[in-house]
Amino acid sequence: MVEMYFYLIWFLFQYYPCECVQPYFPRQLVFSTDDGYIVVIDEINQQAYQTLNYISSEQQTSFVMKHFPYSLPDTPQSKYYVQLSLMFPASLGCQYAIYWTYRGRNFNEFPTHWWFNASSFEIKNYMNFDSIPKDWSVTCEYVNLGLLYYPEAITIGLNQSSKIHISLSAPPHRIKGNDTVTIRWKETQCKDCFKWTPEESYFNGKNFHEKQILTITRVKNGPLAKIFPIFNGGGFNSVPIDDFPIIIT
Repeated sequence: MVEMYFYLIWFLFQYYPCECVQPYFPRQLVFSTDDGYIVVIDEINQQAYQTLNYISSEQQTSFVMKHFPYSLPDTPQSKYYVQLSLMFPASLGCQYAIYWTYRGRNFNEFPTHWWFNASSFEIKNYMNFDSIPKDWSVTCEYVNLGLLYYPEAITIGLNQSSKIHISLSAPPHRIKGNDTVTIRWKETQCKDCFKWTPEESYFNGKNFHEKQILTITRVKNGPLAKIFPIFNGGGFNSVPIDDFPIIIT
């Protein structure tokens, strides 16, 4: 008889799909940070919690939720999102805000993209991917892009020359089918003290790691000078040229 019941249960599970959910364990996001924050986010039940230890004897705890506990019946607190901020010790006070039409002074301890405007609130994932600009890969600096020099600083006497080995730290981007970056140069402090060859250098995805030689000749005495690259193409237009000087004494 026991064996028959076992096969019956096995048959029901095979032909009747079911979903097993652990009770009392809503999907939550919990994390802490090095600066003392502890954050708990329950996106399903629209509840969030945050605590921050200022010093060993002071703490701020904040709550925001859709159905706030212990709200008085038939009040705005019982119908709308409420954010409550508590200070410990209790003598430091507490304050709360209701997210509805009649908002006065505002405060918010949680991610700003949860708070649509003065009258609406929704607890979401902590990450705000709407905040990522669509053209980030074009307009933002790609920090792996840069120049490698050897040597980075040189001393050149009058009518003398020195050679700098130049390569890229990463392959340039391919933009509209073209991955070539052109590099020209400009000098500061002593704008007519030097000449260099070639006047332009070209790198692409195939030769970016190959060292090219820039020959710099001093034609006039002057103070300490710096020569900076001027980039065009390959995603280098957003690279700060001040990060890659050639220093000449």
